[in-house]
Amino acid sequence: MAEKDIIKCHVADPGNRYDKWIDRNGQTKACLSVIKPIEDYDNFSVEDVHKDSYLIEIDGDRYLIGRQAQLMGGSPVFNGNKCEKADLLILTGIDTNYGSDFADIEKLNICLPDSRNETNLKYLQALAVERTFKRNGRVIRYRIRKVNAVDETRGAYIQAHKEKIFKYPGRVNGVVTLGGHDGIAYLYQPGSSKPDYGSKVQMPGTIFIAEKITSALSAQAHFSPKPEVIMDAIAENNYTYIHNGQEIDFKKHFMRARAAYQEEIKGRLKTKWANYRGNLGQILVIGGTAHLMQDMCANPLYVIPLDPQFYDLKGLNT
Repeated sequence: MAEKDIIKCHVADPGNRYDKWIDRNGQTKACLSVIKPIEDYDNFSVEDVHKDSYLIEIDGDRYLIGRQAQLMGGSPVFNGNKCEKADLLILTGIDTNYGSDFADIEKLNICLPDSRNETNLKYLQALAVERTFKRNGRVIRYRIRKVNAVDETRGAYIQAHKEKIFKYPGRVNGVVTLGGHDGIAYLYQPGSSKPDYGSKVQMPGTIFIAEKITSALSAQAHFSPKPEVIMDAIAENNYTYIHNGQEIDFKKHFMRARAAYQEEIKGRLKTKWANYRGNLGQILVIGGTAHLMQDMCANPLYVIPLDPQFYDLKGLNT
């Protein structure tokens, strides 16, 4: 009988737009956070699964997660509560080493927007269970002994200190994480790795840009584009929406929407953090939308690290 595989720490961020994790080889991984239930009568099997998607079979139900789920009309996680879907999304990344039949996970480090939210905290604490499931046909058994639910931005702040990114570590520094659905920002006091909850700033994600483009295209071409399709096009840097076989270039709308988005983010931070201005060092910008903030980050107040989409995860991989 194969021995169990003891895993000291598994790191996951089941996000609104992307489901992210760090695999057994220390590599960052991600797939679209879109879920499509697969019914028994559906003519769909493991052989039909695309390489960027996962077929999860658990408790008698089947779910497809990833890009293929989107193509098949699945539901984006950002339409609901991502913490409520975490029990399913984490199954894309839980694994065992070859030759093992059981993953004994001593600690799961998992991100959430605000650890003071008791409802979301309960969803994540409930992940400390033992389960058996199939992923793309392979049987995986696992047990999570402890769940460490961590505020988004905290891992990034820890990682930034390790890499000595902040020029003024003795001052108050901030972290902004911007995703597809929303964003959040916290300040950190010198010598503390816990966010200053009084400094919390809630803000929109890429959906802000997508909705502005949707409005512009609706007026221009007289149809209602899907924001998630626009977000995909932005991520692919092609700025094209295909409608009834016609390619519609929305680059000019994107440029205007991105400028408005940057002003929105700067405005919210300036208003909320006005009292800290004299002692503010720098603001780290991370998340899947960070690359759209390059113009704003020409100001030395802001800094974007390498691989910003996974930066929060890297700081929690301990």
